[in-house]
Amino acid sequence: GKEVKTESSIIRIDDVASGQWTKLQGIPSMGARDMRHVAISGTSYIVVLNYAGPPQIYKWVGAAKVTEVFIEDPGANYVTGKIRLKCTSAGTCSGGSNTFYHTFAVDALGAITSTTQGSQGGAYLPDHEVLITYPDGTSPMDRSITTAALRASAAFVCGRT
Repeated sequence: GKEVKTESSIIRIDDVASGQWTKLQGIPSMGARDMRHVAISGTSYIVVLNYAGPPQIYKWVGAAKVTEVFIEDPGANYVTGKIRLKCTSAGTCSGGSNTFYHTFAVDALGAITSTTQGSQGGAYLPDHEVLITYPDGTSPMDRSITTAALRASAAFVCGRT
């Protein structure tokens, strides 16, 4: 027998003409062939109709606070600073209280060694860009980490591509 397990995406269409979209959340499925939004007593659910399994029902959480910070690649040549979030495309972001920040510490080579939560912020979806800044929290520090993104699970990750 074959087993079909994958991650299906819930997306937001940002611009139909250009085909620009943002992935909001990934959910496990078994060959999803249809997804529907259902509201019951003011609570939103996503119903997934699967090709290779029974239907699945998920409670839609939507936007969230940033709960975890993962540094997959610590980079180099940084000085102690802050990690903040900003909207990737002004005017198209879904929420975000603009209050999230973490401070970070570095070792002698400038690699990020730890982070300390300052504020979890609120109402974030994965359409915000992660910024590594100087201690003022506004001036970007562009050293060796080339990718940093907010994950759908309200965590973010830094790395190099």
